[in-house]
Amino acid sequence: MLERFSKVMGEIEKDLGTNDLNVLVLTALRDSLRHYKGRTVEESLSQLEEIIHIFNNTDPRYAIVIYNIHAVYKEIKNILQKDAKSDHPYESHKKAIVNSVNSLLKNASSLRDQILERTEALNVEGKTILIHDHSHTVQDVLHRLKKKGQKFRILVAEQDMEKTLRNIELLTAHKIPFQVVPAHMLSNIEDEIDMCFFGALTLKSTYDFVVDTGTNAIISEFHLQKKPIYVFLSSSKFSLWKARKKETTTKQVHTRKHPSKKIHFERFKFSHDRVPLSSVDFVITEEGIFDSHGIKKLYQEKFREHEDLIMEINGI
Repeated sequence: MLERFSKVMGEIEKDLGTNDLNVLVLTALRDSLRHYKGRTVEESLSQLEEIIHIFNNTDPRYAIVIYNIHAVYKEIKNILQKDAKSDHPYESHKKAIVNSVNSLLKNASSLRDQILERTEALNVEGKTILIHDHSHTVQDVLHRLKKKGQKFRILVAEQDMEKTLRNIELLTAHKIPFQVVPAHMLSNIEDEIDMCFFGALTLKSTYDFVVDTGTNAIISEFHLQKKPIYVFLSSSKFSLWKARKKETTTKQVHTRKHPSKKIHFERFKFSHDRVPLSSVDFVITEEGIFDSHGIKKLYQEKFREHEDLIMEINGI
């Protein structure tokens, strides 16, 4: 079941992005809690423990989703600890539980706005920016910079056609000038690129970013050319646990047939790429714009702050 659930989560994340996956999960959880027919708060807590266990064992694990579901779990536990009753009627506490999810949804929107405020310090006037993944955060950043009066153009590294078309649609909707270049031909236009913008799923304890497939090759190429690499990532997405060896990248193996010859072969497909922090120049979070040393320090601080939380989540 976990493997199937991991695949479903991966498909949703690939289609919507991590932030919208988080909002989708929280919205579904809120609606479930609104219509929950269980008798007691204790029963809802038991079921939420099962949900946390599932999300904490997907491959990859989505940090922001895990933290938020646990926040609801903590709110329910607080309700139980306020008095010593053996049973707490769910209907009497439903409003408080549902409101805790609404607060998390509001906070998700606030984090996005804080990151956008930080990006206003970027000077992109007259520059050419390369984008590749389907990050909604990157698209929101570009829209914000345009609304602030800066003029720039975008080069879209063409990859998976569905993702490329979504980038094209959003750039068109925001009236941002762009051109498209196949990802494998980027070496021909290296001199035109001034800076590169990427989103990320998470930052791990190994100081690797988990990103869309194909991103590592592009970042490596432009890092060698000394083009500034920017990653936009809220600290709520940090994976504040020791990374498991196989975590974050899954491999699918498909058997394919040559279209005109009697040849069968195996084709590998991977869920994500890893990019080392050393290849990234700047990381923009809701707390500010950091170089690699600064973001490493921020990660370490949050890792220490969340040690007890992670132990509790792993124990559920």
